[in-house]
Amino acid sequence: MGRFHYLFNLCLSVLKDWRVIVVTVFLIFYIALVNYVVNYQKKKHVYKAKKSAAVEKKASGGEGNAGAGNAGGTTEGS
Repeated sequence: MGRFHYLFNLCLSVLKDWRVIVVTVFLIFYIALVNYVVNYQKKKHVYKAKKSAAVEKKASGGEGNAGAGNAGGTTEGS
């Protein structure tokens, strides 16, 4: 029975030592960091198909104005 008491006191003194506490805290942070790096996934950027104003004009009214012939900005009759 006396040996158990001495062993218990030895275990408590080891666990209360500041070096054991510092190493334990460091290992917990290190394992958490490694776990984060292993499981990290970059968020995928979703780019919206944004049309510029010129492309929208051309797409919507390009065929209807194709016969006008006024692309240069001059009139034929002047």
